[in-house]
Amino acid sequence: MIKMTRVKRGQVKRRKHKKVLKEARRANPAHG
Repeated sequence: MIKMTRVKRGQVKRRKHKKVLKEARRANPAHG
């Protein structure tokens, strides 16, 4: 159970990071 939660937490973090990256790229296309 703990392992599952850990994986889920990591997935959420990764998803959030991806969203942030996409947003940053959109805000600064030159940087992307």
